Amino acid sequence: MRLRDVQAAALTEIGLYGGLFAPIGVGFGKTLISLLAPHMIPCDRPLLLLPAQLREVTVSKYCKELSEHWHIPSPFCD
Repeated sequence: MRLRDVQAAALTEIGLYGGLFAPIGVGFGKTLISLLAPHMIPCDRPLLLLPAQLREVTVSKYCKELSEHWHIPSPFCD
């Protein structure tokens, strides 16, 4: 599995500037960006804020699928 160009650019910006504001469209990989962002910013306790209705699908579906290919930080996918 490879990062899309927009994902790679977003993670690079997060690493360079310590954060990101980017109007990234639907289906361009924002979930993976948000789950990998703690690798780009040294932090002990990452926090992912999202709407309540997205929590279950993010944890159950995306974390399982994405953690097969990527190292997702522990608090997100426990």
